[in-house]
Amino acid sequence: MIYTKNPITISSEKYLSNAKKIMTPKRLDHLPVMNKGKIKQVLTPAHIIEYITTSEHQGNRSIGIRTIHKLEFKIGNIGSMRIPHCSPDDDLEKILNSMLKTDTSCCLVNHGDVLEGIVTFRDILELISKP
Repeated sequence: MIYTKNPITISSEKYLSNAKKIMTPKRLDHLPVMNKGKIKQVLTPAHIIEYITTSEHQGNRSIGIRTIHKLEFKIGNIGSMRIPHCSPDDDLEKILNSMLKTDTSCCLVNHGDVLEGIVTFRDILELISKP
């Protein structure tokens, strides 16, 4: 199975701006969020964009200020909490089915209680497109 080993994680106590600073330069599509030592959700760029753009519109002049202010909120419960889990021994079909069933674009690879990696649709596409 192909997956990203030892994925970068972030604490739910960190700010959205911290997540953005991690995700943007590394081109990460998924950032597991830790709360009290456990993965509670996965944050994607879509979650960040949705959070900073959903509010009452007050005209174009306030958009920039409001966006900066919203990036300074803690991550908390922002992100997807419907995250399938698999083991390193699971086959690709089982993983893909669990991702489709939960309507998510990633699956966390666990060895016991330890996060070992993350499988994304991008990983699967790379695997199946290899000659």
